[in-house]
Amino acid sequence: MLNRLLSKIKLPAMVVGLIVCALYSHFYVFKAYLEIDIETDSRLRTVLRVYWAEEGEVYSQSSSSIERMTSGRQVYSTFLGNLSKTNRIRIDPIEYAGKVIVRGLRISQPGFKPIELSPQELKETLVPVQQIADIQELSDGIVFNTTGSDGQFELTVSVDRSEPYLARWTLIIALILLFCIVVGHVSTRFGKDHGWVVICLFAALILTVIMSSLSRFNTHPDEYVHWQAVKYYSQHLLPPPLDSPAIAESYSAYGYSRLANFEVFYQFAGYAVSLLPDLKIPDYLKGRLINCLLFLALVILAARNKDFRIVAIPLLVSAQTWYLFSYLNSDAFGLFVAMLVAYQAVSRTSLLNRVLSEPHLRHKWLVTITIGLLLGLLLVVKTNYYFFALLVGLYFLWRLALGEFTNRRLFWFRAVAIGIVALTPYGTRLAMDMHANGFSGSERSALRIAMNEKYAEPQFKPSTPLADKHIYLSLKDRGVSVKRMLHRELWHTKSLYSALGGFGYTQYFSTEKFYGGVVTLCMLLIGVILISILLRGPPSTHVLFAMTGVVTLTLLVALFWYSWAVSFQPQGRYFAAMLPMFSILLFEVRRYLFPKIFEALVLALFLMAANVFLFVGLTRIEKIDSVANVFI
Repeated sequence: MLNRLLSKIKLPAMVVGLIVCALYSHFYVFKAYLEIDIETDSRLRTVLRVYWAEEGEVYSQSSSSIERMTSGRQVYSTFLGNLSKTNRIRIDPIEYAGKVIVRGLRISQPGFKPIELSPQELKETLVPVQQIADIQELSDGIVFNTTGSDGQFELTVSVDRSEPYLARWTLIIALILLFCIVVGHVSTRFGKDHGWVVICLFAALILTVIMSSLSRFNTHPDEYVHWQAVKYYSQHLLPPPLDSPAIAESYSAYGYSRLANFEVFYQFAGYAVSLLPDLKIPDYLKGRLINCLLFLALVILAARNKDFRIVAIPLLVSAQTWYLFSYLNSDAFGLFVAMLVAYQAVSRTSLLNRVLSEPHLRHKWLVTITIGLLLGLLLVVKTNYYFFALLVGLYFLWRLALGEFTNRRLFWFRAVAIGIVALTPYGTRLAMDMHANGFSGSERSALRIAMNEKYAEPQFKPSTPLADKHIYLSLKDRGVSVKRMLHRELWHTKSLYSALGGFGYTQYFSTEKFYGGVVTLCMLLIGVILISILLRGPPSTHVLFAMTGVVTLTLLVALFWYSWAVSFQPQGRYFAAMLPMFSILLFEVRRYLFPKIFEALVLALFLMAANVFLFVGLTRIEKIDSVANVFI
């Protein structure tokens, strides 16, 4: 009987189960969890650093955690070391001289009695170490000033072991393993067609809908100005003059309005919202609903089409991807369009491939127009998807060189026709902009600059001298070197962490060690793909891998240049354009991969993404007061 049971246990399910058990044990059993309620009044970007050490040990970077801080009151949380090996905790609240208010502190770990400090206990327990002065007690906390860039206070930890946690931990580990084994066994009936992808996408959709439903409005990046653009198009058909007083609220602190760009999402979403007047939910939720429906469409397509399941695999590896579909923004629409284009490019039965190869295609002009308009949408979404469009072009040249399209004359004729149609969305949007803001390009550019000057806050105005502008504008012109961008400003690290799961206005992150684990899994996954191609794939796959790598690197360089020369924006959502690039690569090399290893790594990344989405995103994001308040 035992042998029969063991024979039904699939290796990927067991590997994933063991990885989940290890992660659960590492983060939620053998680590303490610190929550600290802090308020600052500065808009300068800074971080909260926490160190821990045993008695007699010195503090070190290996036993530390960093949390990004924003202005105002926030509850920051991070994992610490094991309380049984922790005697002292040092907290470095901000990286400049300023005012800090601490209103609460809590440390918890299974097997130990939680440490909770009241305002009076905070004053007695938090011992200043250096560059801290003027400690005062408030009714709900303590306030103090840091006098330099390295203010520090220290807390001596006295632990009280509660009931043994071993029995509960063993039970949870057993349940996790059982769950993974059962899911692995059930999903084997879909194994030949990557049915597990559909299961994971559906789970991600549930998390996305929960985030969309329960999070407060404008707790996500720039959601307010996104909504203002959608709101305008819910009431108007054509783009507005940029100097119209009716769109004044759509301008951000940078003096920029989403109504000024050519992204078609705002029109699409605005028209859709206008069709939902009787839906009894707040208007901003109607806007969020659009992105949730886009994600639902991807899940349905994956459920119905086995080729798209392979295309959709990159959507599983990062929580940031699902987060984009949970609130009102235009990035999700760009990713949605790109995933559809990736499917059309790689599936040999898709409309695009039929148009390019079949000589007697029925309704060929209607089909050509349809597929041309879909490709043309890549020109009216976020500009980072232009790099994906470049890869699509190179990909078809790669297939042409391999001799897939035997009738080259037909291929080029249809490709040119599709290209002409694809220019229609951009041309239409340009014509609309000319109608609203003048036919001269210089005239429209001058109007944008004038509105930037009118609506931007002083530190973002074009006329403000460089020395008085925001410190993260025009870093290149300020003399900041590439080395400093990487080693001090940590552009690559901040961008990567954000790409793997950053929430809110980029203030809610997991620990550095967590992201380090995710990066390790990502590198292993890329390594498995590369080794599989080198050992088992023909030379043509080597070329495709190199081509994808070059375009991806070009996108990274462009994003770095923007942060360096224009505005420091280490935001991982801009990396989403890489996902459909990897979709194309995976589809073409799928038969050469080591399937069990590949699937186990993807599932491990999916579970890591679900972890950070659930325990950081959904746990820490600001939520509505009650579910009842959602309805009108």
